[in-house]
Amino acid sequence: DEIALVAAAGLEVGALEVVAQSGAEDEDHLVLVLAPVAGQDASQREVGHDDGRDAPAAAKPRFKLSLQRVTSVASPYIVSLQEAVDRNLRLYASPQAPAAGIPAPTDHVSGLHTTHSPPMAVDEANATWASELGANQAIFEHSALLPLMSSQWTLAVAAAAADPGQTVDRVELVTKAARALVESLGVYSDGLPGDLKRELQREEDAIVDALLNWVKAGGGWHRSTPSVLPRAGSEEALARYVEAKRRQTKLDLLTAAYLHSSAAARG
Repeated sequence: DEIALVAAAGLEVGALEVVAQSGAEDEDHLVLVLAPVAGQDASQREVGHDDGRDAPAAAKPRFKLSLQRVTSVASPYIVSLQEAVDRNLRLYASPQAPAAGIPAPTDHVSGLHTTHSPPMAVDEANATWASELGANQAIFEHSALLPLMSSQWTLAVAAAAADPGQTVDRVELVTKAARALVESLGVYSDGLPGDLKRELQREEDAIVDALLNWVKAGGGWHRSTPSVLPRAGSEEALARYVEAKRRQTKLDLLTAAYLHSSAAARG
């Protein structure tokens, strides 16, 4: 029930396939997946020759085993090894380009890095970019919210300690830290689009509330909150889900503000 589109300069999206589950709630499962190693050259992308001979040892593609969490919606994109053998399927270590002039999905695209992208060259520019990628991914997944809140909490405690005559309880300090984070990333940040800044100002209290609930649960939603729409669940479960999704949209505003602010700072 969420689609995230992240822009990269020069990247054109020609089509978007959305896979959705139907029926009852379907939790994810751990699956041992055999996947190709990214960054292999063309001589390593195909197993065997058309005449059935094995490829030279140096040209054989490399694969790796990894545990991945998937749901039933991923089943059309996963095939068991037994089925590959039974159907005599040919394994490719990298998807083929869909047409002449169009790069294959695993080819390098400037400004875009995914789990299928080839390894980046080791240099200072890529090291800096990798650091930015990590920071952006962390804020996109909200895992960076706790460290950011911790920094604001330290400042709030220091400000309270500087005024001995002021009595501030822990809840008030946490609330101040959350509001300071929202204001620093959005309300008082330069370089934000006008519509985003207006939305941040209008939803400031709701964003602070969502942030406090996220922190209170230890960096997530309450463990009893369903991860997908509970179509056959209780009214209570549905209410928890709807409330979590509402708060999620508020944290998404904070994410958008962070990405714009960090991009403006680098520019």
